[in-house]
Amino acid sequence: MRLNKQEKIAIHEKLLKHKIRMLSKLWERIGVQRIDIILKPRSAPLKAIHRAAKKTGVQL
Repeated sequence: MRLNKQEKIAIHEKLLKHKIRMLSKLWERIGVQRIDIILKPRSAPLKAIHRAAKKTGVQL
């Protein structure tokens, strides 16, 4: 399935909103600190950053 530019933008906007919500909830629970949240659309292939995060990160 190929997505057009508008569909790709909509997916990335949704991911960004989800990431911001998730980060704000984490900060409420554990206080403000540096946290890297890695998200990717299901349709996107795994990149090196995703593999590294799966290997060394903490899944939430």
